[in-house]
Amino acid sequence: MKLFIFSLLVLILPYSQNLFGQPVYSPARLLQPLNDMGGSARAMAMGSAFVGVADDSSALLWNPAGLGALKGGELALHHNSWLVGTNQESFIAGFPVNGCGGFGLMATFMDYGTFQGRDSSGTLTSPYTADSFGLMLGWGMEFFPGFYAGLSAQDNQQFNPSQSYGVFSGGLGLLYLPDNHLRFGAALVNFGYNQSNAWVAAAIEGGVSYRQSLGKPHNLLLALDGTVEPQGVNRLGIGVEYSYQSKYFLRAGYEYSDQNNQIQDLQGLTAGAGLRLGDFQLDYAYLPYGDLGTSHRISLSYFFPATQTPTHPSVEAPAATFKPNPGIGTNQSVLTLQFDLPPDLVAQGRTLEAQGQMVQAMGLYEKELLQNNQDASAWYYLGADYYKLNQKANAVQCFEQVMKLRPSDKSFSDWLDRYKASQP
Repeated sequence: MKLFIFSLLVLILPYSQNLFGQPVYSPARLLQPLNDMGGSARAMAMGSAFVGVADDSSALLWNPAGLGALKGGELALHHNSWLVGTNQESFIAGFPVNGCGGFGLMATFMDYGTFQGRDSSGTLTSPYTADSFGLMLGWGMEFFPGFYAGLSAQDNQQFNPSQSYGVFSGGLGLLYLPDNHLRFGAALVNFGYNQSNAWVAAAIEGGVSYRQSLGKPHNLLLALDGTVEPQGVNRLGIGVEYSYQSKYFLRAGYEYSDQNNQIQDLQGLTAGAGLRLGDFQLDYAYLPYGDLGTSHRISLSYFFPATQTPTHPSVEAPAATFKPNPGIGTNQSVLTLQFDLPPDLVAQGRTLEAQGQMVQAMGLYEKELLQNNQDASAWYYLGADYYKLNQKANAVQCFEQVMKLRPSDKSFSDWLDRYKASQP
């Protein structure tokens, strides 16, 4: 926690004299407005403080290094009801590939609505429409334990009746996970050129997030990030996410900038909520822009089962009970050694699992643990079944018992840290 507070101070101090400025859109990102609008309702509800979080498919937009830390595939649809009748529809996919990191893909369409046409003299002509379309690809990978890097590339085409305009840009990201609580992220966004070979303005972003359990089943995620733009607008974002049972989510955030845009009424504050039902998650974000209006974001995501499975910890065979028997009657001088081997309930459970009877197998593991709660193998297989059922809290509880019994198993410990830090 001390490290997290220190990180917050490092990011806040350079902006302290501007904390009461009114937020505006970054000029660097206005050349890529589809990217600037952030994609997911979850990220936007947290004050856009997502560079140091980057734990779902929308990491493609904020910090592509986060794609390398994805535990399972995700498909997401994002709707943005923006200002003055503008609507944006986006599709984002993120998926890990064994040994190759994680990949992301986005396709997005922006409908700017219908405009009244006028000629050079101001005379009314036929109405016309304007829209834009964007494609984005990204990749991230773990290069050292807990250290991830990634890159992205985007092409955005804007169309109107008389001409089109294209911009090609790229992004670089870094992500460091020292443990299952902290994440540090940095990204260089929007560097590239347009079709006239003019360089696109870039921005440097840095962020940190801290995840803390408040006691089962409550969890809290705190995030902060800042954007530095050469000759542009600097920004600071703060966000928080509270989750209950990894199913119900409440989010809030605030954005500061160092430039006054003269917009009146409520702005800068963000809020949202989420609901997880099985493999699906629905998120909503409310974003007021003062007298300009309000933006509403809705995201629907589907999460595939995690492809990275826990490494089996080293376990020992069930201990045999040794009973010396001095013999009876005329055989009293004979010493008989008797070994009572307990029934191998874990092995029986594994057999049931192979037959597709997971619930019955879990019952045997639980029975074994009632008799011997020091059986690391039983804890492991029970946790693995909870893992398959996507019951993360129960799985983590079982796996933590395994670590207490087998603290020297480094590979399993590393996997467990990443699993606990992953998005529910």
